[in-house]
Amino acid sequence: MSIKLSPGAWPTPAASRTAGWALAILGPASVLVFMFLAIPQGWGGAPGWSAYFMILLACASVASFIRGASRPDERLGWLLLGLSHGILALSQFPEIFGWDQAWLPFQWLMRPTAGLLIGAGLLGWPLSTQGRGERGKQALDGIIFAVALFFILWAVAWGDLFHQSHGPLAGKLLDLTFPAIYDLLAATCLYLSLRNPGSLRGPLGWVTLGVFLSFGQSLLWGYLSLGGGYHPGHLLEGFSYLIPVMKLAAPFSPRPVGTARRASDVEDHSILGSLLPYLPFGPALVIGIHRLLAGPRPGDVLLVWLAMVMVILLLVRQFVSVRDLHLFSRELERRVLERTRDLENSQAALVRTQRMNLLATLGAGLAHDFNNMLGAVCNYSEMAIMEAEEGGADLPGHLAKIHGLSRKAADLASHLMEFGRNAERSPEAFDLGVKVEDLGPMLRSLLPRSVSLSIQAWPEPLPFRGDARQYEQILVNLVCNARDALPGGGAIRIHVEPGPEPSSEAPWGRLVVADTGKGMAPEVMERIFDPFYTTKPTGEGTGLGLASVKSILDGCGGRIAVESEVGAGTVFTLLFPLAEI
Repeated sequence: MSIKLSPGAWPTPAASRTAGWALAILGPASVLVFMFLAIPQGWGGAPGWSAYFMILLACASVASFIRGASRPDERLGWLLLGLSHGILALSQFPEIFGWDQAWLPFQWLMRPTAGLLIGAGLLGWPLSTQGRGERGKQALDGIIFAVALFFILWAVAWGDLFHQSHGPLAGKLLDLTFPAIYDLLAATCLYLSLRNPGSLRGPLGWVTLGVFLSFGQSLLWGYLSLGGGYHPGHLLEGFSYLIPVMKLAAPFSPRPVGTARRASDVEDHSILGSLLPYLPFGPALVIGIHRLLAGPRPGDVLLVWLAMVMVILLLVRQFVSVRDLHLFSRELERRVLERTRDLENSQAALVRTQRMNLLATLGAGLAHDFNNMLGAVCNYSEMAIMEAEEGGADLPGHLAKIHGLSRKAADLASHLMEFGRNAERSPEAFDLGVKVEDLGPMLRSLLPRSVSLSIQAWPEPLPFRGDARQYEQILVNLVCNARDALPGGGAIRIHVEPGPEPSSEAPWGRLVVADTGKGMAPEVMERIFDPFYTTKPTGEGTGLGLASVKSILDGCGGRIAVESEVGAGTVFTLLFPLAEI
């Protein structure tokens, strides 16, 4: 008979919460029981504490195996952690049963092995999903963190302990291996959680807490032992035996190991998150200065080497950061250029779209004039035919009328074709006033009989260098807007005159388009230059007219201002920078 665990079957959220509360209460309570009740009854000392330690670690090992069996994506990590907890549990047998000193080397070898398995288990979890470059920076931050922690560990106590010990070198190195491995485990936890703080809410948080408790216990043990303040039954032993409680709590966490990263967790923007890898440098700097002031002591050579390694690592990290900043700056510049090109293309498309709309409007307006001219041509043609048959003297006059109407129709067609061309055109010099007068017939064709149009041009030249078609488009846009504001009839006045810009001494030309229409409210005036904003009914306006006018003026260095009052009409004032013809 075999037991099969379906993925996610254990632990359930309810069971995890219950186990978590139980561990949170019973873990410290059991330590207190051992400290104040069990020790006086004969269970104290190394055998009692080791038994307590072994039981918790055995439970943590079994729980880790079960958690791994129920979650295939986390299986490798839980398997290695389970093996680590099992090895640590077995390492307590020599102390529980009082075996002789021959077992101690074997015991101390098991503990570093267990520590390495913990690190392998953490790396076996599905936690680090970034690219190779991002993982490399995280690993570098973790190494910097580990070197700084080891600097503190060696400077505070373990350096002096190492040199004061009279045992063999292999034994001293073995003693140093245990705190050094937990130093590396702390760096590993930092590596895994630095860019994904949300993962600390799950099993990784419990393991990280246990790792830092182990490192702190090693640091305090070394400091107390150096000063002769440590003795069997010290309070530090009860503190250190909270560590297996953390190991047991990890498998009961209701959260998965690979907690999905939130948008805010992809890159930790908090000050603490940015400075976390460098927090040990503050205490390390203070301790290093204190050691320099206190005079030379054994172990200072290693401290110097550790300080050099930290400086080198910091320089490498700074180089990586500067390189990333440079690459980011280049990428940002590229995106800005692409965005600028997209905006320019969109602006050009907006102007072209409005131009096509105006072309359709002009075509509809000119069709009426063409129809009238063609009717007149037909009439004069018939009269000319009759005069030719009868030999009348009015034939040349009729032909002159036909010729004049044909030239007028050709001029209108030429204006329409010129306005509709979309090919690129180089800037040309033209007179603002003369151009308005030339466009007069075409502009009048846009207006009904109920709307009058008056054009007053400045008698002296007002030279402007730019695209004449865009200037025509501006006039057509403004006249069409004024016409739409006069549904019951009225008057439109176009005035061209000199107009110096108050903030500039350079010459400017002023184009004024005023109507006697219904005017605009203040809230409408605030948005009239927004693309696609229109007050016309659906299907009767695109909202691109005034937006294209402003876009064209911005492109040629011009200005535009509007004055309007509900019921009192609207006045558009345009300023163009003049140039020498």
